[in-house]
Amino acid sequence: PEAIGFNLVTIDYKGSYLRICLLNPTQKTAFMQFYKTAKDWWLFSFYFCLPLAITAFFYTLMTCEMLRKKSGMQIALNDHLKQRREVAKTVFCLVLVFALC
Repeated sequence: PEAIGFNLVTIDYKGSYLRICLLNPTQKTAFMQFYKTAKDWWLFSFYFCLPLAITAFFYTLMTCEMLRKKSGMQIALNDHLKQRREVAKTVFCLVLVFALC
């Protein structure tokens, strides 16, 4: 769709001419009008929300698995269990930072 809806525009910039590919502000077909309005949401969903959801899902599974395995652990493994919990918390914080930034 972008090859159809975009125009090659020539502008003067500091004495030289630049050719830039821009989306035509007035679209004639219904599909291109829909594409123009839905493109930003599609990019946001596909490149931000989907990776965030997949990352959060698998990190949540990993964290639950780490925290669930505390039963049956020997006392000697308490330090190891604490380290695993800290890793799980760190991973959760990384997912939050990714979502916020």
